[in-house]
Amino acid sequence: MPSSRLDEEVPGYMHRFFFHSFPRPRIGQGIDIQLQKGRLIAQSLLDNGLLLAPENYEIPILDSGRLIVDHLKVTQRRACFTELEPAALPGHSQTFGPFALVYNISDLRRLRALPVFYVPLITHGGYLSGLATELLVGFADSSRLVSSLVAIRKHLSQSNSVGLTYRGREVKFNPEQSDAIRFFIDVLFDSAAADAGVTDLRLSAAASCFYPTENPKYTEPLHYYRQREWRLVGGLFTFHGQPTSQAATPAQVAQLLRIDEDFFSKRLRFRDPAVSIGADVEDSIANRSHFFKQLGELDVIKLARAVVFPDGLDLDSTLAAAYRARGIRVVTQAELLTVETDPED
Repeated sequence: MPSSRLDEEVPGYMHRFFFHSFPRPRIGQGIDIQLQKGRLIAQSLLDNGLLLAPENYEIPILDSGRLIVDHLKVTQRRACFTELEPAALPGHSQTFGPFALVYNISDLRRLRALPVFYVPLITHGGYLSGLATELLVGFADSSRLVSSLVAIRKHLSQSNSVGLTYRGREVKFNPEQSDAIRFFIDVLFDSAAADAGVTDLRLSAAASCFYPTENPKYTEPLHYYRQREWRLVGGLFTFHGQPTSQAATPAQVAQLLRIDEDFFSKRLRFRDPAVSIGADVEDSIANRSHFFKQLGELDVIKLARAVVFPDGLDLDSTLAAAYRARGIRVVTQAELLTVETDPED
């Protein structure tokens, strides 16, 4: 397939790409700190692959009076990409950072990227305006139910009795009762022809892709929807028997803390059924981060078509040379329109 320049018109094809921009500007940090952080992140990408940092996110479920009646609570561990024309990158970078990895649409799909499921939260428009929130309530209920069943069944595979915290008190089942619970869970999922563990992972993956179309309190209508975000979700599935992402090692945790100690040392609450059923533990963002480096024979970073450095950054640096050694073009934002790439099929 012949190559073409991004600034040429190709019949039937619109030159748009997925951009993974970094680092997001933080209040009170000057450009020097941002550039230093960006270089460290760019090096980490080469060393470790894409970072999938956890974020505890709650999508509020609103009633017809716009009162919050429930939340879809999930730890979303993902890397984010925005679909843009190259000319739109400078404006995008003002919010999301001056560095960027650039992927062709087809290549990002090969990595199992998913589009964000944008959900309207406003329910006072009449007719079926509340349908999306009703669906989210059902999804949240299903996710909690399956997750609890999986945690109980896993515990019962290691013990002949089970106990859990319920409505603030300890509830314990003796061995005979626990045996009945074990049998019931097995029959339940067998009759549904479903693997409970796989179903739980699928729901967790889907929960990592929800986002509201806007925040009715802070943004204009469809503000988030217009970002055209896709995500890579990690730690949930295997590919050829191997996890698609790996938990950060102690050395990688230390590297993350060098990049931004304030952010990565921040402690959040995480559900952890490995501790106990319904356990809610505190840990740092760094310790709960994952990296996505390889998918089968695909090198996740090498698959990028280009890396964008801020205008004025040294393109002859050791860092830039390391990207070129991986076969990745190194360009500034001003040079982006000269990148050669293959049109999509």
